[in-house]
Amino acid sequence: NYLMSKERFSIQGASGALAVAERESGFDPKAENIGGGVAGIFQWSGWSNTVNGNRWSKAESRTLSMDVELKLMSTELNGAYKRTKDFVSVSTDPKQASLDWSQYYEGVSLSDGQTKADKLQDDAQKWYDLLKEHVGFSSENGQSVNGVMSTDVPSGWSIDTSFSGQAYDGSGSYPQGQCTWYVYNRAYQLGIKFDSFMGNGGDWASKAGYSVSHEPKLH
Repeated sequence: NYLMSKERFSIQGASGALAVAERESGFDPKAENIGGGVAGIFQWSGWSNTVNGNRWSKAESRTLSMDVELKLMSTELNGAYKRTKDFVSVSTDPKQASLDWSQYYEGVSLSDGQTKADKLQDDAQKWYDLLKEHVGFSSENGQSVNGVMSTDVPSGWSIDTSFSGQAYDGSGSYPQGQCTWYVYNRAYQLGIKFDSFMGNGGDWASKAGYSVSHEPKLH
């Protein structure tokens, strides 16, 4: 979700990155290799020694948490490791995306036994097969565009007032670019005020005083 919404990765590219994170740490943000001086989901160098460089110096804090590490990843993808983003974010092949992420972000040669290239590609395909069933698709000229949520208005419905794009009071609790940010501000524009502290979208369903329905209604 973070790669696709924050960094605009295709679903194939995100699947490739997941395969590498699974290989490196099993998705454990607290994973450490003291001997190698690395830690985190992508086993960044500079944790306990700087023999292989000090990539942890770019983190906002020396904290083994998913939030800190995702921000470190973004810092690198938009900085010294932009080449990784250039290749992987637009990938249409999860297997190739995993190899490109491993080579350009981890710095591991594809011929190196540490790459575990065959398993890496199998895992990338596994993640793609799992994720593709849960991510929306849009269509251009009859061709599906992977990793892009549909913006089509459902048949029989229309938009009478376009979204203003304005961020209203209270929306600071929802990260800009996320669905909750949009829903909060779009509703506010239409005269509906949600609580500023309802959490992720999935948390809204259990908020006292609200109910969930699959029947669309105006606003």
